[in-house]
Amino acid sequence: VDGDTSLGIAVTEVDQTNGGWQFKLEDSTEWLDLNSVSDASVTLLASTASVRFVPQADYYGETGISFRAWDGTQGNSGDSSFIPDAFGGTSAFSIASQVATITVNNINDAPIVDESMAVSLGSTVSGTVDHSGFLVADFIADVVTDVDGDSVGIAVTSLETDYGIWEISLDGGSQW
Repeated sequence: VDGDTSLGIAVTEVDQTNGGWQFKLEDSTEWLDLNSVSDASVTLLASTASVRFVPQADYYGETGISFRAWDGTQGNSGDSSFIPDAFGGTSAFSIASQVATITVNNINDAPIVDESMAVSLGSTVSGTVDHSGFLVADFIADVVTDVDGDSVGIAVTSLETDYGIWEISLDGGSQW
């Protein structure tokens, strides 16, 4: 224990496969990229600094940042490419390292309608009300997709009612 020094971390590795890591110093509003780091060239961050992961679009999963403890007796918070003289013993850096992980949750992506394809409900005879209707799944099968694999349906946003009425059945056509 070195007494009255400020503890922090020496960042030794960042997983940037699916996004980027950034840091912000205590009195700053600017986020800076955590670029190439290693045990031989660390970025020093005081306990008052912040870190964040900025994922690439559509990425979800777990990623991490590796660090060693830093007692603040060598270097300054925010120093990038700092070259430690040693780890453990009387140095400013712990011999042990640790990994902090973050889980990036999946978000829902809206379904996609292929506007280039025509959708036909077939035909009916004027004045007829006793046909079985059209199953939504049948007429959207080739034109609506969802990259998340969610079940898809339709949202009726307008109807042409000048020449008849539209009905829906939620029970396979037993009741309209």
